[in-house]
Amino acid sequence: MMKHPQKIPKFCSPATSIERKIMEHKTNKS
Repeated sequence: MMKHPQKIPKFCSPATSIERKIMEHKTNKS
């Protein structure tokens, strides 16, 4: 269930930044 930040659609750009930060936080917490 890993997401590829570089493969995210362009229309999701705005949410990508936030999702990337959340994902990074989750990865760091793991």
